[in-house]
Amino acid sequence: MQLCRSETRAFIVRVPEHITEASTRESALWVDTLLEQVTPTTRPDRSQIVTDVAKLPPEAQIGILRECVRRMPALRSQDYRSASFAAGSVLYDVACHLYTRRLPYEESDVCALLESSRHACGHGSDVTPPLDIAHAYMQRHGFSERIAAAMRQFLETLDGVGSAQANFGRRRAAILLLADPMEAANAESGWSAHFRKTLRGLPDAERAAWQRFVLAMTANDIYIAPATWRKPAARLLSALGPEVVLQRIDEWTAVEDQPKQLTVRTGGSHLLKQFIWLLDSIAADDARQPQCDALVKRLVRSDWRPKERAAKFMIAAGYYLSRRPPAVAWDSLGELARWNGERPGKIREIVQQYAADHQRNATRFLAACHAEEPERRVPARPAAGAAADLTTVRPADGPLSGVPAARSLLKRWSAKLLHWRTRRA
Repeated sequence: MQLCRSETRAFIVRVPEHITEASTRESALWVDTLLEQVTPTTRPDRSQIVTDVAKLPPEAQIGILRECVRRMPALRSQDYRSASFAAGSVLYDVACHLYTRRLPYEESDVCALLESSRHACGHGSDVTPPLDIAHAYMQRHGFSERIAAAMRQFLETLDGVGSAQANFGRRRAAILLLADPMEAANAESGWSAHFRKTLRGLPDAERAAWQRFVLAMTANDIYIAPATWRKPAARLLSALGPEVVLQRIDEWTAVEDQPKQLTVRTGGSHLLKQFIWLLDSIAADDARQPQCDALVKRLVRSDWRPKERAAKFMIAAGYYLSRRPPAVAWDSLGELARWNGERPGKIREIVQQYAADHQRNATRFLAACHAEEPERRVPARPAAGAAADLTTVRPADGPLSGVPAARSLLKRWSAKLLHWRTRRA
């Protein structure tokens, strides 16, 4: 059974302002002609479709992409044995191919693709491209409120979709929407709302500079600034100057006594991590290093929640402190260890490695402190039926309680020093 012309016409949509009415008709006619070749058992040759599409002007390719994205959800929601489902699969192939091409999208194109996209399972290759296009467009042309609104609408369509692509898309969108100073019903709360509120009150030129910085961010789980990050950071510092950047970071992070603003969401955790990277970059100037150190130490002192999200920038703070001398870093690393508690992971590794790297100074410091207060140790309780491990030291309390020290003398003394410091605090 062939897919009749009247069935496909039901899914035609009006193309944006910059595409002419004649071009709209041509794109719709091209899609109709393609679908007339589809039956439940036969489909057009994909390589021939790609060849035909490549011969069209870019504006026509954009129109066809929009037409495919608009019609696809309704067609693919039909029975998988029907001609409609087969037609939707053909349009899916065309859309995925066009998404790989670099086309001159306008703002209205980006909005239409975000608003028209629908995903039932979220496993397709067409889930994240609308966000990729929106991200690339705003990086070139600056923040767009219209695209931000379309992005929020796109996120609503992903509710209940639990695929890896959908989760990554939500994560990316949360970062990009930090650049939107306007309040929305589904905007991130907590510290993110505090950031957007301050962003809204900045002068236009400064707000645009911070928005460009946010739009250059990517969703990743690395904790030390990569080389690709240095270009947008240098652009921000060049546009505003280190003094202004430090002032704004000071304002945005002065929330230690405001519990509501100590709640971090996905986008906010990524931005706070980048603030630490900015401070690390500015601290290369010895004159500004004390101010940068103070801001990082204040971040560490604050009781951020939930810890699973806050760990992203607290680990970055740990790496920052690990490059500072003990006079600067010891107390803050102890606070960081207490905040981390008994959870294993990078924070504990950073603290233990720092203690090991500064073992010589640590040993002298511990010997001097023993004159003031003798160390108290509680022997470990061996498991029932097991022999006690004589090389294990288990401090009675402190952030590293219950964790066996290393067998080497070096790491045993490091654990003792850290336990003493945290117990005294």
